[in-house]
Formats: sequence, structure tokens, C-alpha cells
Amino acid sequence: MLIRTDLPADFRKDAYDMIIERVSPLTSLLANPECLANSVIQADAKGHANWMDTGDSEGARESMVMVVGQLDEGIKVGCMGNKARDSSMITDKTRVKFPLPLVIPTKAPQAITDLYNDQVFACVEQQAAGEAKSGPVGPNVRLESRGFARAPGVPGHATMTGENAVIHMSSGDLYVIPPRLDAVTQGVSIQRSSRRAGGAGGANTAATAPENTGTNPVTLQTTYAASDFPDYDASRFSLSRARAVQFDFRDIENKLVPTPRLHEVFRPGTLVICTCSLSMWKFTKEGEESHTYQLIVKSMRVIDDTPVYVDYTTTPEPVAGTPLPRISPQKRLAEFDSLDFTTPTKKVKTLRKRQ
Repeated sequence: MLIRTDLPADFRKDAYDMIIERVSPLTSLLANPECLANSVIQADAKGHANWMDTGDSEGARESMVMVVGQLDEGIKVGCMGNKARDSSMITDKTRVKFPLPLVIPTKAPQAITDLYNDQVFACVEQQAAGEAKSGPVGPNVRLESRGFARAPGVPGHATMTGENAVIHMSSGDLYVIPPRLDAVTQGVSIQRSSRRAGGAGGANTAATAPENTGTNPVTLQTTYAASDFPDYDASRFSLSRARAVQFDFRDIENKLVPTPRLHEVFRPGTLVICTCSLSMWKFTKEGEESHTYQLIVKSMRVIDDTPVYVDYTTTPEPVAGTPLPRISPQKRLAEFDSLDFTTPTKKVKTLRKRQ
């Protein structure tokens, strides 16, 4: 994807200034060395590891870090997620996730470049810590370690720099079986359609539409049928009880985006801020061992959605006479309900491609 050539020199200045002023100093930011000061790496019997925070008086819990960056073209938020290129059927047991790669933001000033590079360096440090925890592999065993951040292409075949480093993030599981159904629907091979799937935790017509001012039709308990996604292909699915969950992914107005419509908001080039946990999956097969490190996105919000690529597809213009939605500037960025963004900030204008 090609970066647009008509972006001004001060592109995203307001958004970048806001990040520098209000996000950069946060101890929870991955770029800051103290963000994982109380963390330990805990591995299960299979070697899969999670980073746990031991500084909580109530006991160990998942360590959480904040990450800032620009979504890359490898993002996949359709109904098949990371299984889009597979040919196997997606069943209740298939673990479908959304790949959410981040790259350095477009036309970033030096302070944002430093912040992104520090995040990449922190990824390298945590990968090294994970390898130390895993210990040496056995004799005649080939090890492939795929880090939290890595250069594009085959691992180890390109030098990673701040300019080409991709921070690899993933969503949680897209399809889950609602707990209340798990015990009573064994052997049932049909799903309720979204048209009549009302009630708490069920999807309905309103739940697949954007949130409206003064109402809240989408909640974190909303679920969806796979057929609610615009790219649904019935030949790839054999779901009986599992439904798509509502992720805590929010638009520039801080409103939940219905999971089947994430592609309308989270596109390549979108500037986002995320809270993530850290994990490593260990697999062994026929003399090979692989360690895959990944940041698991718990929450994600749009900071700026100005198009940066020449092949960016804009949202259709509203019908004549329909008022344009007003963006609340103070909601353009928030550190997930804890930062104060009450000072209005002018929104960056959406630039249109020159004819």
C-alpha cells in the first residue's frame, strides 16, 4: 500500500501532541521500562507462557501494557480472521482470532518515533526473557522464535529496524460458546438467527448497528452469528453453539464498534491505542520447536482515522440533507477511562485524494 503524497508536513499534529503529552509519561506504556517491573513469566506444563503481575495485593493477574501504533495492511477482522487462508471448516472448537499488526505511525515526529522504537525494544527484551524462561532446546532440535516485534518476511532473514518493525498483536478468541448454553445444548447442531436472538448476551437487529446518541444498543455482552459478517461464506462454517463475541474495540468517539463492522473503522493506516497482555505459545513437532510471542489485545481505541494510503476506501458520503455526525474532540483519545481529555482539541481534517 502506498502512502499518500498529499499529506501535509504537520499531519496528525494534534493527535501526536496529545500522545506525547498524555500517554508517553504513563507507567503502563510498553515503551516505559517500569511497565513490567512487577511481572513474572509463568509457564504451564506444555511450555505456554503468560506474563503475570505479582504486585497486586489480591494475587497474581495478567500483566497489562499500553501500546500505540498504526494498524498495518496485515489486519484481518473478517469472520474468518486468521483462518482466512485455510481450507478447513471452522467449527465450535476452532480458535479464530484477529491479527492486528502495528507499524510506526505515518509522518511521526521524533518523539513518536522514539516512543515506537522504545516499544519495539521492550518487545525484544521480553522475548529474551521468555527464551530464558523456556531454557535450551534438546539436541538436534531446531528452534524458531517469532518475537512480539519482527521484521517483515521470514524470521531471521531481514534486520529489524524502527522503520520496518511490525509489532504483532492478536485479539482473543472470536467465537465462544455462551456459558449458559454450554451445559444444555450438547448435541444441538443449529443456531438461533440474529434476527430473533434477543436478550442479554444475544444479538439483535439493533446490536449490529452503531451506537446512537443517548442510547447504548451494543454492549460487551452482545454476541453475533457468523452470518452477520459481510464476508460470511457458509461453505467454511460448521458452528452449532459458538457465537462471535463483542470486543472492547472503540471508534474515535469512544463508542463500541459491533464486531461484524470492525472493518469499517479499523483499517490499515488507523492510529490506535491498545491495552494488551503478553503471551508465548510453545509447540514441538518432528524435531522442531517454535516459540510464538504475541500481544493479546484486550481493548483498542481509535486515536485518528485520517486516510494515509492512496487506495484507502472512504465511507460513503451521507445523503444530501443528512447532517454529518459531530465528533467530540475530547473523546478522540482516552487511556481507557482513566485519562482526562476534557480540553477540546481540534480534529484533524480528513484529507481527500486530489483529482
